[in-house]
Amino acid sequence: MSVWSVPMSGYRTSAVMALASAIAGLLALESAPATASPTLEASPELAPELASDQTVAQGEEEADVETKNDADAQTEGADALRINVTGENDSDYFEPNAGAATRTDTPIIETPASVQVIPREILDDQQVIQLDEALRNVSGVVVDSTEGSGFQYSIRGFQGARVLRDGFSVSGSDAVSNNGFLTLPEVASLERIEVLKGPASILYGEIQPGGVINLVTKRPTAEPLYEAQIQAGSRSLIRPQIDFSDRLTADGRLRYRINALYSSQDSVRDFDQDIDRVFVAPMVTWDIGDRTTLTLDVEYFNDERPNDSGLLAFGDGILDVPEDRIIGEPGDKVERDFFSGGYRLEHNFSDNWKIRYAFRYGRQDYEATTFTPTAFNEAAGAPSLFLSPPMEPRHG
Repeated sequence: MSVWSVPMSGYRTSAVMALASAIAGLLALESAPATASPTLEASPELAPELASDQTVAQGEEEADVETKNDADAQTEGADALRINVTGENDSDYFEPNAGAATRTDTPIIETPASVQVIPREILDDQQVIQLDEALRNVSGVVVDSTEGSGFQYSIRGFQGARVLRDGFSVSGSDAVSNNGFLTLPEVASLERIEVLKGPASILYGEIQPGGVINLVTKRPTAEPLYEAQIQAGSRSLIRPQIDFSDRLTADGRLRYRINALYSSQDSVRDFDQDIDRVFVAPMVTWDIGDRTTLTLDVEYFNDERPNDSGLLAFGDGILDVPEDRIIGEPGDKVERDFFSGGYRLEHNFSDNWKIRYAFRYGRQDYEATTFTPTAFNEAAGAPSLFLSPPMEPRHG
């Protein structure tokens, strides 16, 4: 699916031009390097005929040249070839810390677990509009999806990886939702995505041993932030959104941030129902004291889309029908209302000790009207359909 956005985020690239410095080093030419440029120094052992001190004084008619012999040059240049590289990491794709493995803001290099982070810059540059598109950047993660029902993620071969939002499960408490099958989290309000690979039940309870996916949301900023964006793409995609953040008081102790969007897109098949979504997520942060912070946030979205079960298997392959052919019924659709709210209270006793208390409530109302194809009746030339029973609201 093609997506275009206004404004478009640009790419930043930096390269270290080492070839010229390498040649200069072999010629024993020493220069003061700039940031992110290498410095190469060659010893006379590698090029004794070139690593000599030369003093040249030239007049109108004569020149006096003094050159040390090779033995003196080898004595003074006992060091081997030495390469010094000085640079700065200015990549916006680098995230040094993550909290999925320890529930603390710990440097990844000091974390005894496999953690991969997808920062906001990647989501913007790739114009990601769904979570499964972002997770393509992570090795070992496979996405299984049924349009309408949601997405199920497998990590290291284990199906049903838990999806978290700031450390809390975004699914309900029932078994179906725990597998992530009824969840379609929004990426517009995310600051980054953390993927922890490996067992983590000691932190998150009963989960699959493959790992967890933690969605870290944006926080209110100390400086004013006003962004508006509209995305357009294939299948009549239109997706306007805003991201506002500012101070509510002059001293900046009370700040807010709000993310909101509307999205509409046609289905790949000719269903009666389009893919429509409304999303809003306000957040307020209050610095109660120099070391105490309280954050309140709410998230709501309404999502309506067709229930597309895909194509049926037939023989050694699938049914040979046009791509836009509906196997179920044109009116098959799924509607969900999701509400989540909570707070986060933090107090820093010192630079090394902190206490955090958080609470979150979530509710999801899920309504589906679907005819699920079960098999293809070759004699009748039509699929056999099963009317799925209405699903009760999911809470958690």
